[in-house]
Amino acid sequence: MKLFLIILLFLINCNSREIYNRSDDIKNYKSFNQTLFEKLNEDEKFIYYSTVKRQYEKESLGLYKLPKRKIRASSFDKTYTWIYINENLHIDKLSPKLRELVSKIAMSRSVEGRAVGFNQKKSEIYKIYEKACGVASKEEIIELSRYFHPIVRFYFIENLGKIDNLNSLEILWEHLNDNDEILFVNGDVARNYILGESYFEALFPKLSEKEKLEIRKKLKYFVKGKGDWKNKYL
Repeated sequence: MKLFLIILLFLINCNSREIYNRSDDIKNYKSFNQTLFEKLNEDEKFIYYSTVKRQYEKESLGLYKLPKRKIRASSFDKTYTWIYINENLHIDKLSPKLRELVSKIAMSRSVEGRAVGFNQKKSEIYKIYEKACGVASKEEIIELSRYFHPIVRFYFIENLGKIDNLNSLEILWEHLNDNDEILFVNGDVARNYILGESYFEALFPKLSEKEKLEIRKKLKYFVKGKGDWKNKYL
């Protein structure tokens, strides 16, 4: 009986199309498999970004867990849980100069305003951020708002609000469950921000009344975790 089950499992495995074996390119927490991601259709990619990425991001990064079993690349429900699009996907879309500046911002432990401390000294990180804004294109700013590092995302959220003809509704839907929390320091005052709320502060005013109604309906059901902030948008 045991031998029969082994043979049966082997046959099923052989008949499964496009099986991807875990290999050296996903050994650590920063790895991702873009090949698997590209096998998803556009709807599946959107679902992944909007409802899955943030949910599994902390598990993938914090616990360093990756699947040790085979992944069926052709089956969305078997792959989306473990497909983690890390900074490499977005770094590849940045110019070398911007890439260098962003890597310095990502080394910061907090988001700093223009001036920090009792003496209101101009923040070195903020200077780097200003340089990055000076060289970043509209497309690069959108990519940076999806960057894996929450501090980088936060810095460029405000810039999203300045972009004309931006699909604000899609970006808000993508970040409904962005519960990453950062420390924002401005002068001698510090406070915590949840990134999902920050996206809403920047982009919600840009929505039409119809879009606001649509996103309010989603807010009732899709915001997980630290979602108390959503009440002021309902």
